[in-house]
Amino acid sequence: MSKEDLKRKIEQIERNKTRLEGEIKEVEKEVRGVEDKIDDLMAEKGKTQDELHKLQGEVHDLAGEELELGRKMTEEEQRERKGSN
Repeated sequence: MSKEDLKRKIEQIERNKTRLEGEIKEVEKEVRGVEDKIDDLMAEKGKTQDELHKLQGEVHDLAGEELELGRKMTEEEQRERKGSN
């Protein structure tokens, strides 16, 4: 290979290197964007789980209240039956 051939080859390699470095930077930006989205989704998941636990607690409380009302109604019905006998 002549000096000119080597010089052209080196210039081509440098252009390819520059192009690839630009592509790498773009991919790194995309990766950071995806990581940010993952972080956002994980935060949203945490909020959703907190809301779910809160709702489960409310359902549990309501179920307890329903049982208590049912018990009181049953006691009242029994008293009414005793009173009418």
